Amino acid sequence: MLSYKQLINTILLVGGLSGPATAGAPYCLPGDSCYPLPAVWDQFNKTVGGRLIKVTPYGAPCYAATYDAELCLSLAKSKGSLEFRDSLPAAVMYTNWEQSADLKGCPVPDLPADGSAPLPVQRVCDLGGMSNYVVNATGVEDIVASVKWAAKYNLRFRVKNTGHCYTGRSSGEGSFAVWTAHLNDAQVVKRFVPKGTRCAPQDVISAGPAVNVEGLYKFGSANGLTTIGGFTQTVGATGGYLLGGGTGPLGPKYGLGVDNVVQFQVVLADGSQRIVNEVLNADLFWALRGGGGAFAVVTRVWLKTYPAFKTVNTVSGVVGCTDAASYGNLVSAMVDVQIPSRKAGQTGIWETNPADKSLALISFATFSEDAETTNKTLAVWSPITAIPGCHANLGTGQFNGSTSWFDAYNHILPLINAGGLVGVNLADLSRTISNKLMNDATGREKIKKFITSSPVPFIFQNAVGGAVNNIPPYQTAVHPAWRDAFAFMDSPVFGPWDGIDAEQNATIKAVSTGLTETFGNAVYYNEEYPADENFQGMQWGSNYPRLLAIKKRVDPRGLFNCRNCVGSSFYQVYQHALHSYLVILINAIAAMHLLATSVAVTFLAAPATSLSLLGVSIPDGLFTGSWYGAPANDFHCVDAAGRNPVVLFHALGASRNVGLNLLHQNLTREGWCVYATTYGAPVQPPLIGGLTNMTESAKEVGAFILEVARKTRKKVDLVCHSEGGSHCLYVPMTQPNVAAVVEHAVALAPAVHGAHYLGAADFYQALPPPFPTLIKAAIGAVCAACIDLETKDGVIYKAFERALKIVPSNIKATIIMSSYDKLVEPKTSRIQEPNVRNVLLQDYCPDDHSGHFDLAWTKSVWNIVKNELEEVNRPVGCDKGGPL
Repeated sequence: MLSYKQLINTILLVGGLSGPATAGAPYCLPGDSCYPLPAVWDQFNKTVGGRLIKVTPYGAPCYAATYDAELCLSLAKSKGSLEFRDSLPAAVMYTNWEQSADLKGCPVPDLPADGSAPLPVQRVCDLGGMSNYVVNATGVEDIVASVKWAAKYNLRFRVKNTGHCYTGRSSGEGSFAVWTAHLNDAQVVKRFVPKGTRCAPQDVISAGPAVNVEGLYKFGSANGLTTIGGFTQTVGATGGYLLGGGTGPLGPKYGLGVDNVVQFQVVLADGSQRIVNEVLNADLFWALRGGGGAFAVVTRVWLKTYPAFKTVNTVSGVVGCTDAASYGNLVSAMVDVQIPSRKAGQTGIWETNPADKSLALISFATFSEDAETTNKTLAVWSPITAIPGCHANLGTGQFNGSTSWFDAYNHILPLINAGGLVGVNLADLSRTISNKLMNDATGREKIKKFITSSPVPFIFQNAVGGAVNNIPPYQTAVHPAWRDAFAFMDSPVFGPWDGIDAEQNATIKAVSTGLTETFGNAVYYNEEYPADENFQGMQWGSNYPRLLAIKKRVDPRGLFNCRNCVGSSFYQVYQHALHSYLVILINAIAAMHLLATSVAVTFLAAPATSLSLLGVSIPDGLFTGSWYGAPANDFHCVDAAGRNPVVLFHALGASRNVGLNLLHQNLTREGWCVYATTYGAPVQPPLIGGLTNMTESAKEVGAFILEVARKTRKKVDLVCHSEGGSHCLYVPMTQPNVAAVVEHAVALAPAVHGAHYLGAADFYQALPPPFPTLIKAAIGAVCAACIDLETKDGVIYKAFERALKIVPSNIKATIIMSSYDKLVEPKTSRIQEPNVRNVLLQDYCPDDHSGHFDLAWTKSVWNIVKNELEEVNRPVGCDKGGPL
C-alpha cells in the first residue's frame, strides 16, 4: 500500500507529465514548471523570422529601481498619444488593462502641473496585465505558428490589434500574444462572389485585420466608395470592432459592421486556415458576426461597399451652461431633439460633461443627390442653441465629391480625439436604448433624469436604428436588442493613473445600477467593463446557448479565451477542474496526514516522517509535537515593550493548535502576549474549528476579542488567517463593541470577495438544477462556513459586498497576500479603503513562493506581521515557503 508521501508524489508526477498535452489543463504561466524555457522561446523565435518580442514594461523609467527623469518626463507627455500607444507591442489604450487584478504593473504617472518629471514611483515595476511575449505578425503564417505554439504549451493566448480595447480582451497577465497591427493591407475586389456560394457579384473591400477606422475611410474615399466604420480613428475597423458588432455614424444607413461582412478568412485553434461565409462554415460565420473573438483569429475580411456620397454636411461644437438648472434644460432639449434629428437623416454622437455643465455634439447629414444647405442642417439643433443660461458654439461644414465622407470625418476628428482620451484608467459602461424608450415621453424623462443625476459623462451614440432594425434578430450573433434599438450609450468612469480604486469601483457599481434601471441590461460587447456576472445574457441575450455550442465544437480546449467572452466562464470552471481537484486532493491528503500525525503525536507520542510537496521539503518537525500545539492563554502576561496583546484566529478546518500556532510560539518567545482560541468547532472538545455557520462563530470570535481586551485592559491587535482573516474584518464590522477595542488587524489571505475553492464552487453552481441545491446542502451539513464564504449566495460574501465600508475607520488594517495563492487569489482579498494596506508578499520577498496554507508558516510573513503591528519599517528577513 502506498504511503501518503508516495501517493502524493505519484499524483504530482502524473499531474506534471500531463501539463501541456491534457485537454482542459489550466494555462501554463510564467513561473510554472511547464512554461517554456528561454532557450525554447529562442527556438520558436526562429520559426517566426525573429519577430518574437520579449516584452519589458515601457513605464520602467518612472520607477525607483530604474528611474530616469528625462525618459519619465517624455513618457508622461506621450502616454496620452494615440500614435505612441499604437506603436507599443504590449500596451493598450486604457492603462487599467495593463495591470493585473491585484494592481501589479508599471503604469506611467500623470504629468505634474508644473510640467516637471514625475517623482520616482516607489513600487515594483512589472508587466502586470501585459503579455510576456508577443509575435509581431507580418503574415498569416506567423499567426498560424503562434496559435500552434500557444496550443502546444497551453499558454494564455491573446490577439492584439490596435490596442483600442475597452474590455481588456487583448491583454492578460502572463499571456502570449500575436500582434496583428501591421497586417493592414486593403484592396477593392470588383464583382466579388464569396467562395462556394451563388451570391450575386458585388464590389467589396478585402482587408487585413489591422485596417483602422481612419485608414478604412481614407481607402474607401480614394476609390470612390464608402463603407462602415466607427468614430475613433484607431479602432481596428476590420478586427475586434467587427467581431463584437461594430457601430458607427453610418449604422442607420448601412447597418452594423457585422451586417456588412460577406466573408472571413480565419485561423482556427488547431492552426488550420478556413474561409468562412454563409455557405462555408456557416455556423462559424454566424458566430463571428457579433460573438466576439473567442472562436478564431481573423486574418482577412471582405466588406460590402457603397457609392461615395455626393455631399456630406457636418454640425459640431460645444454648448456650455452656467448653472445646474440651465444644464438640465439643455439635457432635456437634447434628448427630445433626437427623434427630429433622426427623421432629418442626421447621425452622430454627443457627450455631456457634468463637471462643467456642457455637452459636445458631432452630427453628419449625408446626401447622394442634391444636398440641403448647412443652415438647414444646423436648424435641426435650434432647440439646444437658444436655452437661457447656455452658450452654443456650433459650427458647420460642407464637403463635396467622391472624398466627401473622409473629408467630413477629418473635419470633426479633432473633436472626436478631444473626447476620446487614451493612456488613462477607464471603465466604460454601455446600454442599448430601445425604440420604445425613446418614442415614449415617460421613457425620455427617465433618460433625462439619469443623465442629469449621473456623476460621469453620458455619451449618446446616434449610430443604430434605421438599417440596423431591418435585420432579423437571429441573423447574426449580436444581442437581439440591437434590432430594436434607436441608439446606444456609454458612461465612462475614469480613475487614478495607478489603477482602479475603491472610489472608482463604487462609481462603476452605482452607475451600472442606474443604467439597468433606466435602459435595461442589453450592453455593447465591445464597450462594456467586464464586471457583471451575467455577462452572457447582457452581451448576447438568447443567442448565447448557440454561441457556446459552436465554441465547444471549434475550440474544445479553450485556446481562444478572454474576459467575458463566449465560453470563458465554462472554461474557467471545466478547463481548470482537473488541476483544481488535483490540488485539492494533494492538500486534502496532506491535511489528513497532518491531522493523523498530530493526533498520534498528541495522544500516542508516535514518531513522524517528513513529506515533500510540489518539490518543497516540509520539515520533519511539522509532524511532531513542536509543530502541534500553542502556548496557553496567560492573562497575567506583561509585554516589556508595551505592545498590544495579539489575538490569533485560525483558518477553516484548523484550530488554535494547528495553523497559526507556530507564529504563536514565535511571538511568545519574543516577548509578545498572545492569545488564541478554537472557534466554529462542531463538536467538543474543539479539535477542528472554523466549520460552523460563520454568523454564529462570529459571536464566539467577538466574545473572545472582548474577553482579551477586558482581562488585559488594553486595546488588542488581531492576526488572522484565511477564514479567520475574514472574521478579522467581518467581526469588527458587525459585532457590538468589538471595533472600539481593536487597533490593528492583519488578515492573511481573507476571502473578502468570495471564495471559489479552486473552481469547485463555480463548478457545482454551474450545474443544472437541482444539483446546486443538493450539493450545497451536503457541503453545508459538514462545513457551513464553506458555504458562507462562497460567491453568489455566501452570507459573509454578501455582507462584504453590501458594506459601504468594511474596516471601521479607527482600525489600521493590513491584508497580506501571495501571488502563489491559488485558493484565495490576491484579487479576492484586496480592500481599497483609506485605512487598509494591501501587501503582496512577493513585493518584499520575490523568492518566497508561499501558497495559501504556507502564509501561516513562512517567516517572511511573520516578519511583515510584526512590522505592521509595530508600525515600523524593519528589513523583512525572507524565507522560501512552498506553494501549498
